[in-house]
Amino acid sequence: MKKQNKILSAFLAVVVVAGTVFYAGNSEMFQGRLYRFSKAPIKCNILLENFDPNPGTVAKYGDAVGFKWNGPGCSSYNWSQYELCFENVNNSQEFACIGVIPNSNHWTLSGADWRFMNDEMKTLTSSTQVDTNWYVQSRFGNALKGEILTTKPWKFSYTK
Repeated sequence: MKKQNKILSAFLAVVVVAGTVFYAGNSEMFQGRLYRFSKAPIKCNILLENFDPNPGTVAKYGDAVGFKWNGPGCSSYNWSQYELCFENVNNSQEFACIGVIPNSNHWTLSGADWRFMNDEMKTLTSSTQVDTNWYVQSRFGNALKGEILTTKPWKFSYTK
């Protein structure tokens, strides 16, 4: 019996060592197979970042100001939509996001956009200059399975 246990132990040791060597040499293959079943491949496009107008731009309330950005960025989910967002520099509780048409890397503010922002942010029609940060959110996936990437905020101001 003792001889059989030694032979069995030696055999198991050889199998374990051979399996480890085989896995180490082919680990990428195994990881790729597991990865394929566990989540979607990473979707990569242009880096998400603001393009125009430059930081510090000052416009007049109601002007047809054009905003441009690069994107949508990289995610393991399918890209779905951009949102152009504005946040009051002096009160981060005041912000508004406009849903932008998919596959469009620019948006020009219309009168309806300014009115929407005015309803969401109570300081838009201030008699003094209002400083905001503008940024773009790139949405991937859906509300349950997805993510949102955000550009670095750039300052955008307007006067009455």
